[in-house]
Amino acid sequence: MVIGGTTVSKDDAEYASELLILNSSMDQLGGDIVMRGHELVACSPFPGSADLPAMRGATKRLEAFPRKGPSIEIHSPRDSAIASQVDDLTKALGPRHFRSFSHPAPTGPDQKIHWEYSWLLSQLSALDDSHAVIAVGGKHSGPASLLLTLAVAKSKKILPLTFLGGVAGQMCESLRWQLDDLLDGRVASLSQPTAIEAAVELIEQLASRESRTKEGDPPRFFLSYPRSRPQEADFIEMTLRRRQLNVYRDESNFAAGRDLPHEISEHIERSDVFIAVWCREYACSPWCSDEFEAALERHREGRTELWVFCVDETRMVPRAARSLVTYPASTREEIERHVLTLLERR
Repeated sequence: MVIGGTTVSKDDAEYASELLILNSSMDQLGGDIVMRGHELVACSPFPGSADLPAMRGATKRLEAFPRKGPSIEIHSPRDSAIASQVDDLTKALGPRHFRSFSHPAPTGPDQKIHWEYSWLLSQLSALDDSHAVIAVGGKHSGPASLLLTLAVAKSKKILPLTFLGGVAGQMCESLRWQLDDLLDGRVASLSQPTAIEAAVELIEQLASRESRTKEGDPPRFFLSYPRSRPQEADFIEMTLRRRQLNVYRDESNFAAGRDLPHEISEHIERSDVFIAVWCREYACSPWCSDEFEAALERHREGRTELWVFCVDETRMVPRAARSLVTYPASTREEIERHVLTLLERR
C-alpha cells in the first residue's frame, strides 16, 4: 500500500515542484511494485496523492508486460459520484488490471464529517489488505498521520521515504533505530529521491527480516534508561550492536501522567529482553516507571526476560521488582561482563 502525497496545499509556491517530484517517483514505484510480482493497494484517485501516479505507473508497466489477473487493488467509499470517478480512472488506465472495493458511504446531516469517516474506512480496509506500506510526504493535517500510526499498531512493515518530508519524514524519525537495524544502515539514503529506485527491494528486505520468528533468531532488546543519564545506556547499546543484535531505545520524553506512546509500547511488546538501567534518576522518572511496569507485566506472564543493571546504590522501589535478580554494574567493565554472561546463558 502507498500512503502520502504532497505536503503543501495547491496554492503554495512549492506545490508544483513537489507534485513533479511526487508524480515522477510514484510512477516508477508503481511500476516496480507490479513488475516484482506484488499487488499495489491504493485509495485516492485525486491529484496530489501518492496513489494516483503509482497506479498510473503500475498500469503502464502492466500494459507493456501483461500479467494474468489484477495487480492493482483500489478502495473507495460507496457513492455514485466517487464510483463514477474511480470507474473513469480504471477505464482510462486499463480496467483488466484493477480489483475495486467500495465501502459504506456517509449518512446523516453532517456530510463533511461522515465523508471523512467514509474515506477513512476505505483506507483502513486497504491497510488491512496490504502486507507492507511505502510512505512518501503527506500533510501533517491529513489522514496519512493516522494511517501510519495505525500501520504501526497493526505491525505492518513500513518504508518511509523522506525526500518530501511530511508525515513520512516524521515516521522515519520515530522508527529510525528499527529501520537502521533492518536496512543495514541505509536509512540515510531514504532522504534522496533516488531512494525510489531501491524502494521495493528495501520493503522486501524489511518483510523478510521482520518475518523471521524461528527458534534461534537473535533476540530483540528494549533498553530503558533515564534520559538525563544516557552514558550507561550508550555503552550497553554499543556492546549489543557490536554483536549485530537488535536494540531499541527511545530518546524522547513524553508527558508525565499520560499513557506510554504507542511506538514505545509496541517495542516493549515485541522485545525478548527488557534492560533497565536502574539508578536514582530512573527511580525518580515517571516515564521510566511506566516502561518498567509494562515490562514487569510481560515478565510475570513469561513473555520477556528482565535484565536490571544497578549502576548506583539506589534501592529497588517497585514491590513487584524487589525479588528480581539484579546486577551491580557501576563500571563499564562490570556492565560488559554482565551483558556477555547473560547473552551466553540465553
